[in-house]
Amino acid sequence: MIRGICYDTSGRTLVNTTATGQSTTTVWDSGGQDLPVSSQDGTGRVTTTVYDWALRATDSYGPATSSAPGVAGSCFQSSGYPVASPPPTCGTIPHTHTGFDTDKLGNRINALQTTSWNNIYQAGAPATRSTSLPSAAAWTSGASSQYTGEIALAPGTYSFSASLGGNVANLADDGIRMFIDGQPVFDRWTSLDQAILSDSPDAYWRLGDASGSGTAASGLASGGAAGTASNVTFGVDAGPGTVDPTKAGKFNGTSSKVTLPNANVPSGTGALSVDAWVKPAAIGAYQMIVTKDTSNGATNNPYELRLDPSGHVQFLQSNGTVYTATSTSTLTAGTWYEVTATKTGSGLVQLYINGTADGANVAFPGTMSTNTLDALIGVRNDNGLWFNGDIADVSISSQTLTADRVAARYAAGVATLSGTSTVIFAAPPTLPVGTLPVAPVSTPHTVRIDYRNRLRRRRRSP
Repeated sequence: MIRGICYDTSGRTLVNTTATGQSTTTVWDSGGQDLPVSSQDGTGRVTTTVYDWALRATDSYGPATSSAPGVAGSCFQSSGYPVASPPPTCGTIPHTHTGFDTDKLGNRINALQTTSWNNIYQAGAPATRSTSLPSAAAWTSGASSQYTGEIALAPGTYSFSASLGGNVANLADDGIRMFIDGQPVFDRWTSLDQAILSDSPDAYWRLGDASGSGTAASGLASGGAAGTASNVTFGVDAGPGTVDPTKAGKFNGTSSKVTLPNANVPSGTGALSVDAWVKPAAIGAYQMIVTKDTSNGATNNPYELRLDPSGHVQFLQSNGTVYTATSTSTLTAGTWYEVTATKTGSGLVQLYINGTADGANVAFPGTMSTNTLDALIGVRNDNGLWFNGDIADVSISSQTLTADRVAARYAAGVATLSGTSTVIFAAPPTLPVGTLPVAPVSTPHTVRIDYRNRLRRRRRSP
């Protein structure tokens, strides 16, 4: 005998007859979803399939000897579920269930799955898993957690944001990010200082010191040295980010400076990166950001990052000849910017503004002379080119930051706890026959939230 298959006008298999004459009949949903809802084999045994709101197969009943679902004497309702009192001929009807954010009866679980780790990297074997709120241990220092599942809100358009409780330490250090349907909503997984420290800078000063301080504490976890602050106002002006409450150093444009010990800053003879966040109060004069210049920049200048009178960012070096790289873009008074200069070992200098390369590479000599002067923030060695405005998070490295690392620093500095896009929760779908009876209030979206509570590190004393 030849095997035979009968299709409907949509190309779906209705009857499949084997070479031995055994036929299996398949019934499809009437809603056009191309979902097989029941089948009956050649011996008269029926199997049904039940789906959830997302049309995922959740329950299978049968096989059981029965007439078609929904007719008198059948073991099954038209929905696919067994009738309340199946006839004795049905026997014990086999049942398998796969749940998606539901219990075995199809009722939605009103909680996200929580996975917690005893480290801040969500790495290794999880410490706990649950479908309820985590214990307090999941939020302690040095721990991380992830929350996943589906959410269904009343139909409408929503935006999402997070709160870290307003605690200064949490706002400064903790990481959180959110994804809806796999797309990022907001991402503050890494704070600015974490992004900088991950690049292992030779020297780093946050300039977020307490009001009245005469020192600028090193931002390094170890091995750094404090700078000596003169007439810098600390603890008043806000820093560059909207989440991190760390303040910036305010420079008055006439006498404010921070002196950085020569022994703790790169010499500038080879590869180099100088990075800082600045908010100029005014544009119109040369203003020094960071320098190890001698006096007038003509000789023996290992590095100098400054603004020109038009607001361009400039990077200078000299060894008898002055080499200058100037940005194409200009800064505006009253706005925070990340300004970065990188130099390769072969001498290619690249400027960045707000994490993006500004202008082409400029060729400098690969090796420059150096000096034994202390480095300075906010002024040149001859007390010229005073900076007027706020400066924060100054780092100097004897390595060339890559473009992606410069961009990562900027992203961390401007990260927020609020989503920039909205999410639409549509009215719940019309469920075909054979779906779970408990429908969500709207079409759910998948959600993932990552959180980590960074270990509080003790800063070195000045």
